[in-house]
Amino acid sequence: MRLRFELFLLSLCAPAMPVSARNLPPSCGPDKIKFNVTAVNKNGADLPALDPGKARIVFIETLQKHGVLGAAATTRYAVDGTWAGANKGDSYFFVDVDPGYHEICANWQAVNTTGDNVGMAQVTAAAGAVYYYEAAILEMAESPAPGRVYSNIQFHFVPIAVQAGQARLREVGLSTFTSK
Repeated sequence: MRLRFELFLLSLCAPAMPVSARNLPPSCGPDKIKFNVTAVNKNGADLPALDPGKARIVFIETLQKHGVLGAAATTRYAVDGTWAGANKGDSYFFVDVDPGYHEICANWQAVNTTGDNVGMAQVTAAAGAVYYYEAAILEMAESPAPGRVYSNIQFHFVPIAVQAGQARLREVGLSTFTSK
């Protein structure tokens, strides 16, 4: 009995696993890689022409309500287990890929990096096609000031139709980003 109690006490003293050491799903990249979004250009530019034989994946972030998250949250995106870039706030970026099967991941890097803050999807990309995916961060409820408490922040990662994706690009800016 004493040995169990000592082991229990020892477990209380063990350091907690840091967020950076948690494992993300294989379709994401390593958690230690983070991004700074350095600029969001809201000039409404069209996407450049797609190279022959390639497909394009467009990643859009939508922040539904500003508040506890500040002006924006950073979401990073991976293709086939490698981080491709990041968005911050209402913005987008794109990556060109070879045709075929791809696993994609979205992860809200500013908070707990597992569980509800990870979205995954699969796409079988066809040459010449453009695929749109949206990471929507929704703040659903808050208590009155002072000391506001936000009770339901949701993270959704979903494919969106081509026409809806094209329309969304006219409402958001193009992200530029660097690795931290």
